[in-house]
Amino acid sequence: YPWAIEFDAWVKERLLAHDHRALVEYERLGPLARRAHPTSEHYWPLLYAAALHAPDEPLSFYCEQLFAGSVSMRVAVFGA
Repeated sequence: YPWAIEFDAWVKERLLAHDHRALVEYERLGPLARRAHPTSEHYWPLLYAAALHAPDEPLSFYCEQLFAGSVSMRVAVFGA
């Protein structure tokens, strides 16, 4: 779904920019955020991991695909 692709790309961009504030305040995206994460319990673990990522550490991604059209399987690898 286009909204899932858009939200996943937004998250990747914010992670690469080390923009933790935007990641925390993702609900400001309005309908896009509500559609991508109607409840936030599956999103919060990303915030905890991102908070430990130092700006000078590398960041890479593994498994950049969507399952069933709307479930991001993106894995962020911090520090490696």
